[in-house]
Amino acid sequence: SDNTEIDYASNGAETESEVSEASSEDNTFQVMSSGDAWKLLMEHFGFKYHKGKYCLPGNENKPGKDSCAIEGRHYFSTLMELRKHLCAYGIPKCKKYLAYPDVTAINHWVRFANVKGLPDAAFVNPADVGGYLSFRGAWSMLQKLGLTWCGGFYIVEDPDPLKESKKFENQEDMSVHLARFGIPHIRGSANV
Repeated sequence: SDNTEIDYASNGAETESEVSEASSEDNTFQVMSSGDAWKLLMEHFGFKYHKGKYCLPGNENKPGKDSCAIEGRHYFSTLMELRKHLCAYGIPKCKKYLAYPDVTAINHWVRFANVKGLPDAAFVNPADVGGYLSFRGAWSMLQKLGLTWCGGFYIVEDPDPLKESKKFENQEDMSVHLARFGIPHIRGSANV
């Protein structure tokens, strides 16, 4: 019988040397440019640019005299503000068919919103970042950035001292929050 089963954990490689070559493969990808992302959001999702603002889909999300739309929730002054909002709250339902490569590209563009200093249309090689950190290693860095553990809660301070800190009962909830909203810059915290 013909055995055509592929071991996907080894990236389709069949011999040990092929497995080694596959693991050192360059997985560099380019994050979509903001201009291309905006064009895709308009054409496939219905986003609009209205009166100098980047608006979520729907006429109710446009600024105006009789509008109930709120800046920072329904429309945004910059494309980066919109991008961070999409990272935190998700992308709305697609109105037109979107090919899988475009789905991947827009997801990368949104997910990299909170990476400070990343230039537009940057090339990213996951191998350059290194392996995943254990929670213990990540927590050590996060503490240097001003996050704390107190009274059974992980505490994420808000950079605005007038706003209340966020409290999380478990590391998963805190990790999801940081992935969605980014790691806050807290005054007096160390640079890691």
